[in-house]
Amino acid sequence: ILIGLVIGAIAGIILAANGITALPAWLSMLGTIFTRLLKMIIIPVIVLGAAVMIGYRGDELVTLLVLFGGPAAISSYTMAAQMGLDGDLASQCVVISTIAVVVTMFLFVMSFSALGLL
Repeated sequence: ILIGLVIGAIAGIILAANGITALPAWLSMLGTIFTRLLKMIIIPVIVLGAAVMIGYRGDELVTLLVLFGGPAAISSYTMAAQMGLDGDLASQCVVISTIAVVVTMFLFVMSFSALGLL
């Protein structure tokens, strides 16, 4: 996970340094969907799967779910806009993740409850 975050940060810095700040609308939406899928489903499944294997249950597991499966911070739009980056992409991520978190959190909690982990 850490390697993926580092690679993503480096790619973002390279794109920003080369002046690529705004993307076409379709590519921006595709990027939004990919990043939200990664942030709200794939990363929590990996982290929570590892936590269950380690032996975390109950409150500890819910804490990890909130940390790794939560929506994008609203400040990400402000930061992107102030740095001259793709504010539209950041705002799309905030809106989509805020709406999607209702479904993903519900599914994670119900799945863990059905498996007897909560």
